[in-house]
Amino acid sequence: MNDRVIQLTYEHEQPQRLDKILVAELPTYSRSRLQKLIKEGRVTVDGVIASKSGQKIDGMSQIVVEIPPPQPSTLIPEDIPLDMVFENNDPNYPRHGSVQQFPRQTRSVGQAR
Repeated sequence: MNDRVIQLTYEHEQPQRLDKILVAELPTYSRSRLQKLIKEGRVTVDGVIASKSGQKIDGMSQIVVEIPPPQPSTLIPEDIPLDMVFENNDPNYPRHGSVQQFPRQTRSVGQAR
């Protein structure tokens, strides 16, 4: 798979941190994930690799972010038998309804404090 390339244009006079701009423009990614991409050299500002996540960006700047494809998981599922143990310690006790019983509330919403 190829890297996903996202091109952004920052058009504000007020300088702002690069990571804050990326978080605002790419809300599906966490700030820590975007900071990691910056540290890995996958973010450029006006054709120059971004030096740090706190780098101030101002004026008319072109930002390019290269997002690598997700790594496949190396986890292997196991089929293991599990017994459900209930309050009476009988693993095969049939339970019906909710797991935990709660007392009914007798107050209305207006009376609750």
